[in-house]
Amino acid sequence: MPDTGIITAASTNGGGTPSFAQRQLEVTITLASNQQSNQPIKFTGTDSNSATFSGFRTSVSIENNGSLGGFLASVRMYGLNPSHINQLCVLGQQFNSVSNNKLLVSAGSAGSTLTPIFAGTVKFGYPNYDEMPNVPMCFECQSGYIEAILPAPALSFSQPTPVATIISGIAAQMNVGFENNGINVILPPSYFSGTLGDQLRSIREHANINADLVDNETKIAIWPLGGSRTSQQGNNIPLISKSTGMIRSPGVMANGYLVVKTLFNPQIAHGSTVQIQSDSFPAANKSWVVYKSNLELQSMIPKGKWEQELYCYPLGGEAPAPLGTALK
Repeated sequence: MPDTGIITAASTNGGGTPSFAQRQLEVTITLASNQQSNQPIKFTGTDSNSATFSGFRTSVSIENNGSLGGFLASVRMYGLNPSHINQLCVLGQQFNSVSNNKLLVSAGSAGSTLTPIFAGTVKFGYPNYDEMPNVPMCFECQSGYIEAILPAPALSFSQPTPVATIISGIAAQMNVGFENNGINVILPPSYFSGTLGDQLRSIREHANINADLVDNETKIAIWPLGGSRTSQQGNNIPLISKSTGMIRSPGVMANGYLVVKTLFNPQIAHGSTVQIQSDSFPAANKSWVVYKSNLELQSMIPKGKWEQELYCYPLGGEAPAPLGTALK
């Protein structure tokens, strides 16, 4: 099929029927105010430190492994002009120094409101001239990256303290929101040191709960082990089935996780509940909690991907032990 410039994304669901829609990916980059690489703090030809790139041929791969600083994104945009490429190619490339340049990806169908699906710090930005004449501008990004590497004041509590109070304080330091899904754990007198990421991981281990930076770096959510983010979705539980875009049949990994691939649904979030309905694998037909997800999205690419792969544990059950370092 010739590339006519028409956005056509097609995936195959469990019934073998392609799903056609005009897909759109939008990338917004916000430059840090104190660059370490002699890079301008405003975009060329503008008086703004932020620019939104829309309508470009774009592919995005996002991996969420269920931990603070665990949302990773690889973004490739084609067709940028040379001035933007020259400016963006130095992002993240100062040795032993990180500037907090931010990248936001939004996705959806043409004509509808786009949904933010990733926000994080640009670790590397570079053009890939091996693909000339169609040179993509590539970005490697990570959420919670700054919080995972910068030192922070230690936390000390001389009296028993609700874990929600402690973590909401960390959220305030990070300038993000806080979401509590029924956690009432009280920790004994405690001391937590290291980066904000180190502190959050230590607190959640002591409290035996889930606690992650979620929803595009906008909040820290806490919820029970084996439970889900009930306040995030209420009774609005997405159904994954042949009719809603399930791709092939669900499967089970050696560690007990259910793995299911489906067309991208922005209502499915980290820590949320989904309902599986499968004719070929009836044992999977129940509620599951999403603990890890991978997204593959492409726009302005004929037969481009528009799908997500979900790793889930049964609602009310213990999350299985991770395989290697993929889940933590």
